[in-house]
Amino acid sequence: MDLDRLDDASREQVRPLLDEMAASRALLETAPEPWLRWWRTSGEAELRCILMTGWDPVGAIDACWDEYDDYLEGIVNRVRSPADHEHIAPGLADHLDHLIRDYMGTLTDRQRHTNRWIAEVIVTWHRWTQDRGRIGGSSA
Repeated sequence: MDLDRLDDASREQVRPLLDEMAASRALLETAPEPWLRWWRTSGEAELRCILMTGWDPVGAIDACWDEYDDYLEGIVNRVRSPADHEHIAPGLADHLDHLIRDYMGTLTDRQRHTNRWIAEVIVTWHRWTQDRGRIGGSSA
């Protein structure tokens, strides 16, 4: 996010998002090295593709492929090290709701439905990747 292009009021409005992003990046850096290697070499690009082709709440797919990069760490951290495996997808869907409602505009019922679906897709993708040993055997 380019803060230099924002006025003071806009900068203050996005401050909670910036704090959230910084905390997500810091948490991501605590991941085991095999997981981080997977994330940097393929996981990040794969998640970006999932978000752009299946989620894309602002319709950026044709204009800006990196539109949701600021949210990647916060999303993947929720599937990487969940406290309760049963609630991974619902918790991720709630996080996606939060991103749209609080940072992108109005959250519609249709988008809530999409968020539940894409959360299941992301959880399945991460589990599938982990189960096939591409993450180094452990997701935590």
